[in-house]
Parts: sequence; structure tokens; C-alpha cells
Amino acid sequence: MPFTRIGKYWNRKGDVDIDVMILNDNSREAYIFEVKMDRRKITTKVMKGLFEKAVKIPELQGYKINLGKAFLTANGLKIEM
Repeated sequence: MPFTRIGKYWNRKGDVDIDVMILNDNSREAYIFEVKMDRRKITTKVMKGLFEKAVKIPELQGYKINLGKAFLTANGLKIEM
């Protein structure tokens, strides 16, 4: 996926903490990832909370938000969209 910025995000209040955020400023798309050691801990509730956090980020106004999850496997890090 092409991107113009990548990193993590947190606000000063501490109520928004994003593990990995990949942005494409040209297409106005944001890829937001939750990262866990165990894939079973990435539940529907966790993903819903991730989306609720993402929409609170002022810099993402007008961006299409795509959610993803990442977890460790025997072969390394696996990412799912």
C-alpha cells in the first residue's frame, strides 16, 4: 500500500492510542492497526473501539479509515485488513 506517513498516534488526554497508523495524504486514506501478541485478543469489541478512537483524531477528518489487525506468528508479524 502506498503511504506518505507512518507511525503511532496518541493524544495528550490519553484516550486515543493507535498502535500503527499509515496515511496516504494523496488519496486521503488512513490505515489504522491494532497490534497484539495473540490474535485471539483482537476481538470485534477491540476493533470497534479502534474505529471509535480513529474518528476522534482531528487530522483524519475527510480521510477514508481502513481498519486492520496485526499479530505475531511463528513466521513473524502477520497483518490482516
